[in-house]
Amino acid sequence: MQCNTLFQGMPAQRLSLTDGSTATISPFGAQVLSWIPACSGERLYMSPLADFTGRSAIRGGVPVIFPQFSDRGTLGRHGFARTSRWELASVVHDPDAPEDGMASATLRLIPTPAIREQWPHEFEATMVVTLTRGQLKMALQVRNEGRSSLRFTGALHTYLRVEDIESVSLTGLAGSRVLSARGDAARIAPPELTINGEVDTVFLDVQRPLLLTDGHHAIGVAAHGFPDVVVWNPWEHGSRALSDMPDNGYRHMLCIEAAAIGTPVELAPGDLWEGSQTLTTLDAG
Repeated sequence: MQCNTLFQGMPAQRLSLTDGSTATISPFGAQVLSWIPACSGERLYMSPLADFTGRSAIRGGVPVIFPQFSDRGTLGRHGFARTSRWELASVVHDPDAPEDGMASATLRLIPTPAIREQWPHEFEATMVVTLTRGQLKMALQVRNEGRSSLRFTGALHTYLRVEDIESVSLTGLAGSRVLSARGDAARIAPPELTINGEVDTVFLDVQRPLLLTDGHHAIGVAAHGFPDVVVWNPWEHGSRALSDMPDNGYRHMLCIEAAAIGTPVELAPGDLWEGSQTLTTLDAG
């Protein structure tokens, strides 16, 4: 199935609703590149210096992290899914669905010889992106197609666009445990998180939806199947160290990632796992 548009010169699939909402997904990494709800602006951050040549990961949108989060394993950082070519398996537009319709795209990844050299497991990964009025849902499914169990960590590395990072607040993490660099749960998350410096924190077993507020803008962040949440902003020093991020890029983004990190997913032969993240606009009138 062919893509229907280009994004920065890269083939992509654009979903749209009758209310004007759009979402754009690239088969490179099965990565959501853009989400624009009706009567709103772009809600995902994309670095103006992002690389769209297909030679490296794209800085922004929603990279798919699988089968390894960060450097917690023997693979390259964040695994191979975000730099693999996924097959665009199907696109569905249903204008008759309630509330201005529904549109979805399904992308599929199976092992290539290059992937098997890194990770010798038989699997099928599927990314389903669904656009409805005021909402974007991203669901990652992994099926074990082999004869032995497999184990992985992962995340949906969601870059949310904000007006000014020092004006945002994030609630919903209260009471969850914070994973320290030593690998233990060293402290408990506060009721409200504000950002005034570099943050790269894993919150374990988060039990409730999150709310990100940014002036008159607000986004609800809900997850299923992903027990953990990562909050990341590189701040000024970190931005300067990234060749594909402008020096002030940190001021306009906050990553809120649905993740499975603290307890890796274990899949027996034939089993299917699914983790999803749903973003909902809750802007003030």
